Amino acid sequence: MIDVDLASNPQWEEILNNLQLFKTIAEIDTRDILSKEMDSLEKWEAFYKTYLKLSAFDIRIDNTKYKDGVISIRRWVCSNEGFRSENFLNLPNQKKRPKEITRTGCQATIRLL
Repeated sequence: MIDVDLASNPQWEEILNNLQLFKTIAEIDTRDILSKEMDSLEKWEAFYKTYLKLSAFDIRIDNTKYKDGVISIRRWVCSNEGFRSENFLNLPNQKKRPKEITRTGCQATIRLL
């Protein structure tokens, strides 16, 4: 198992209390967080990043929508989500070798409304 230093995330205890989760991070399942609410987007992001460290992958922001200047929807996906377009692999007059392909179609995601 991957060692995650939860002490580096001072919000972790508060996050677990807000979600009413009384499990170790390794025991948390998707069903435990469905339809749960927290008072800030930052807490959700901190929760998701810490949770994913145990799964040995990283996230990226995929979609953000605003309403009246405030974030109303945000979606995070696995950094391996999707696939690289073939157009970028075979560019004419390409001067550099294409970067290594890291997108493998992973479907891990979380969306907050």
